[in-house]
Amino acid sequence: YSLTAAALQKGLDKMVAECSMKGPEHDALHQWLLPLVQKVNAFKKASGENAAVLLREIETQIHLFDQYFA
Repeated sequence: YSLTAAALQKGLDKMVAECSMKGPEHDALHQWLLPLVQKVNAFKKASGENAAVLLREIETQIHLFDQYFA
């Protein structure tokens, strides 16, 4: 799980660093991104079954992207 957590964090860091959105699109990104950041932070500290549950929640959150940016 630690490699997956590191890869997720790297992707989040890149997304934040390269963000150039403004206005309503930027607000929508934050509505989608904040729960993902929180789940990734929890995942980095988790182990066992809790980590597996959090990983499924992260996957679900990632798949919600299209609902915010269709």
